[in-house]
Amino acid sequence: EQLQVLDHYLKVRKQCEAEKTGFGLLKTRQDKWEEELLSKTAGQERLKEVPVLLLNSQAELNMLEQERNQLNKFALQLKRLKQMGEETKEARQRYLSVVKVRDEKRQEYQQMEQLFFDAQAGVLAQRLEEGMPCPVCGSLEHPKPAASSAHIPDEKRLKEEKEKLTRLEGEVGRTSSDAKNKGEQLQETASL
Repeated sequence: EQLQVLDHYLKVRKQCEAEKTGFGLLKTRQDKWEEELLSKTAGQERLKEVPVLLLNSQAELNMLEQERNQLNKFALQLKRLKQMGEETKEARQRYLSVVKVRDEKRQEYQQMEQLFFDAQAGVLAQRLEEGMPCPVCGSLEHPKPAASSAHIPDEKRLKEEKEKLTRLEGEVGRTSSDAKNKGEQLQETASL
């Protein structure tokens, strides 16, 4: 009978230990479930913040979109300014080039005109007679009459050269005005 009691005691003890182990497993599961529950609760709390975060993100996105648009406008304006700067530089170079050609043509014309006038004096000098009054100054004596030149430009050619010079003067005025306008436009655009 003692053996039976001991046997029964051992069985009960085993059952207690098995139940204790089972209870430990249940406790572990319970702890795990509580942890999951806390995690899910925290997740739900974070989900409550989602609309606010979404609104904040949308506002930030709108702000970034505005900044991008401003940067695009700035880039376009910068490109336009660069192009206008190039156009202004080219207009100034055209002006300087036309001024140079005009100055050279003016010098040629003045030399040609001087030759023409000198030649006119030579033609008058050939008609001078001693004792007769000079048609220019009225003197009766002609100690140093002007010599005639072999290369005398005629009046027609002189007029043609004068017309060329006049056209160049007009072109200088147009290119000057163009360069000035482009420079003013560039300054006006740059100040915006």
